[in-house]
Amino acid sequence: MVKIRRRTALRTAGVVTGFGVGGCLQLGPEGTDCEKGRTIHDHDVELSADAEWGHLHYNAANTGYDPDAIGPDSLEEPAWRYANCRPSELGILIHSPGVLQFGPHQNDARTGERIEDSSDEWEMKARFRGARVVGGTTYKTAGMQVIARDGDDELWRTAPEDEGASLLGVADGSVFVGASAKDSEWTYALDADTGDQQWRTEVEPDGIAAIAHGRVYLGVEDSVLLALDAATGEERWRQDLEVFRIELPVAVTDDAVYAAGTGGRVASLTTDGERRWSVETDVETLVSPTVAADTVYTGGGFTPRSNSLVALDADDGTTRNTFGTRLYDTGEVGYAGLTTGPVAVEGVLYVPTRAGDLYAFD
Repeated sequence: MVKIRRRTALRTAGVVTGFGVGGCLQLGPEGTDCEKGRTIHDHDVELSADAEWGHLHYNAANTGYDPDAIGPDSLEEPAWRYANCRPSELGILIHSPGVLQFGPHQNDARTGERIEDSSDEWEMKARFRGARVVGGTTYKTAGMQVIARDGDDELWRTAPEDEGASLLGVADGSVFVGASAKDSEWTYALDADTGDQQWRTEVEPDGIAAIAHGRVYLGVEDSVLLALDAATGEERWRQDLEVFRIELPVAVTDDAVYAAGTGGRVASLTTDGERRWSVETDVETLVSPTVAADTVYTGGGFTPRSNSLVALDADDGTTRNTFGTRLYDTGEVGYAGLTTGPVAVEGVLYVPTRAGDLYAFD
């Protein structure tokens, strides 16, 4: 959670309002700018009925990349904004037909209007709690246990000989798990059908993995990005990206890997670990990147000199666009920045923020 003191929020108000309609200072529940609902509506966005972003980082493998998405033409002004007028730490999902899920609430992904609940409640809640759903099977962790379920039927559960387990991702018939013991940290691969252990390596993941091209990409040791062989657990390569802690998954496209961290730096490598570029942004704390066509989208915490949403050229890292999202000020604490990486579906970019706002750009 990014928090700033009220004095800091007031001191930076002049900077934030300079960002235009998306960057005005949020005064909190009693402020005139905190009216719940579709507070901005320039136009509806175009979206097909089967458009979907099924997990917080696109898919069960956390790749952060929809190969069919092209992203918006501009970030100058949103098509619409919906305000919940309360702080949030939740990401968003999009499921057919055009339903945008923001925690317990749902909006029409085209218009931004609040709609009645039409989701599979159990599955949606499971995904927001970090579960992965592949082919109708839901994989999750509970304490030391890793569990696979098909609806109400439990398929298997296993408890590695450690104190706690965290689900890193699911791909290619394997469930990848980080597990901790008193004196060591491990990364496991389990058979997705049986729960049997495929391999174990003494690697401490800093956060969630992204799995693609037969590799498991993990942030380790602060700014180091590590690639493990997904079939054997053997190390393929490692690079120090100098981004300071890669706690959230990288984005992986057909030929590149993109990482962002808490130091305000974004870096890109080839899938073989060769450096492509590394740039500094004006954003202090970055969320996971999302890639759509030739653009990388990220954003993060609030500082006087930063925009919350940033669009970078995927080929060289140059900044294309920025947009300042609103601050939510409770009177004691200010909430600013994005909750997760943006969602890029077809030609639309959806942005969930800690201020409780939802933006749609096209």
